[in-house]
Amino acid sequence: DVWAGRRAGLARAAFRDGRVAESYRLASQHHLLSGGDFADLEWLSGWIALRGLNDPQRAAGHFMRMVNAVETPISKGRGGYWLGLAYAQAGDKARSDEWFRRAADHPTAFYGQLAAERIGRDVRPVLAAHDADRDWRTAGFAKSDTLRAIQLLQAAGRETDVRQFLISLARTFTERDDFAALGRFALDIGRPDGAVVVGKQAARAGHVIMDIYYPVESRVGTGGPIEPALALAIARQESEMNPAAISPAGARGLMQLMPGTAQKVSRDLGVRYDLGALTGDPAYNVKLGKAYLAEMLAQFGGAKMLAAAAYNAGPGRADQWVGRLGDPRQAMDPVDWIEHIPFTETRNYVQRVMEGLHVYRARLGADAAASYTAALTRPQG
Repeated sequence: DVWAGRRAGLARAAFRDGRVAESYRLASQHHLLSGGDFADLEWLSGWIALRGLNDPQRAAGHFMRMVNAVETPISKGRGGYWLGLAYAQAGDKARSDEWFRRAADHPTAFYGQLAAERIGRDVRPVLAAHDADRDWRTAGFAKSDTLRAIQLLQAAGRETDVRQFLISLARTFTERDDFAALGRFALDIGRPDGAVVVGKQAARAGHVIMDIYYPVESRVGTGGPIEPALALAIARQESEMNPAAISPAGARGLMQLMPGTAQKVSRDLGVRYDLGALTGDPAYNVKLGKAYLAEMLAQFGGAKMLAAAAYNAGPGRADQWVGRLGDPRQAMDPVDWIEHIPFTETRNYVQRVMEGLHVYRARLGADAAASYTAALTRPQG
């Protein structure tokens, strides 16, 4: 609904400008009863009530309506975490702990990870699980015409068609074993991007299968100046690990570089600029993408959340937000700072990259119980 999105944007703008009562009125008087817009506006109303009106009981009501209206791990984790905060502020420790525990049951999600940190739960074993162990050759779909078509398309280099057929086949599944087997097939034919899209379909069906939901793309996860887990998180969010991806805006390849940015970075690196190689040569794309990400990290003092915001929306906008909202490396709460980002796409992007960072740290064996909150703003976090 266009008006619901507009209402949320106006409420957020009013909140950023200090017009808290107006902001709450805009968010809460939405007259919706269900659906995604209902959940988004109920969450926003709760956030404004908690952070702006200092009314945790009212906030909890909104967060409860939101969490009861959603199904995905991201949304369940978000609602549960903020219910935990609201009840904590209201002095109800038992309910606060209960909702933090519920949120932490979704450890692939940004807020699920923050909730796990709150209650001291180590979720790394869950994130590091190797669980796509179903042999696709013995699966029910192994002799299907669809799988044979996928194999022929892959042999013919029809990469986009392969992805679409994988998605179509995955949409017919309900059982975890089928998703795991198809994701394993995608990995076996060298298509981690196919594994991601199957993994996302599985997650929508209630099956989180780490091997395919967060595959390790070796061309991204090795070499260069960037922590491998961060590079993998960026590539998964940017392109779903698809080396041939081209966005509607024209961003290209695994790391989704705009041609102008790629040209500048290649000049800085002293390498030849090649537009075709951005989608035709994954190693070239990753080299330039990692170099650009390193620039963003250097510009923002190693703060990964700011570097991610800059990678998505541009360093100029990230600088503007620091100037307007405050600096999350200093006094301002970094989680609230992310929620204040004016662009919905960038808010979502930063959260997805940060959750992916911790998933990939666990999968690479590199996360030594690092603080999820510290990782947002500290170079060594």
